[in-house]
Amino acid sequence: MLTVIGLGNPGREYQKTRHNTGFMFVDYWAEKEKLSWRNDKFLKSAITGREGLALVKPSTFMNKSGIAVKKIMDKINQEKLNFTYADQADGSLHFDYVSDTIFGEGIKGIFSDASNQLLVVHDELDLRLGEWKLNKSKSSPLHKGVSSIEDCLKAKDFWRLRIGVDNRLAEERIPGEKYVLQPFTKDELDTLQNAFAKMLEKTA
Repeated sequence: MLTVIGLGNPGREYQKTRHNTGFMFVDYWAEKEKLSWRNDKFLKSAITGREGLALVKPSTFMNKSGIAVKKIMDKINQEKLNFTYADQADGSLHFDYVSDTIFGEGIKGIFSDASNQLLVVHDELDLRLGEWKLNKSKSSPLHKGVSSIEDCLKAKDFWRLRIGVDNRLAEERIPGEKYVLQPFTKDELDTLQNAFAKMLEKTA
């Protein structure tokens, strides 16, 4: 199963900020597939999905994303479970067993191996707005959400979809830690949506 973790901060004040680009991408994916989000308190995440795919938004703040990701990956790896929709009496999500899933050819095919089942999606200041890169084991060392995941999983060998958010002018380069907490402009959101469509062609 492909587990896609979109990184961001919970709360309305962060919804359209650059640091929430990972959340925005998995929201876009869920909308395209007409999937509905459910909150799971034990997994500390909002989750949705279908057979072969889980989309996840950790409800921890960005810098503690690894706590939620570790819980999710432990559940999937230890029990060899896949995501399905099933309403439970306690309101939790149900994971049900399915056979191995193959995710097509080309870039999609990298996720067919169980060891390659994790994809972390996050904002990237080292890339310009509208640019994106799919890398394994490579992200900005300054991204605290990714660092938290690496620390909690005690591993770096997972895939990352790095989405560019830098649209600063050379003469107006405010510090990155402040810039990523600012909201996108309408034109920037349009650019991002167009980029999301292209990314989804390569990862869905």
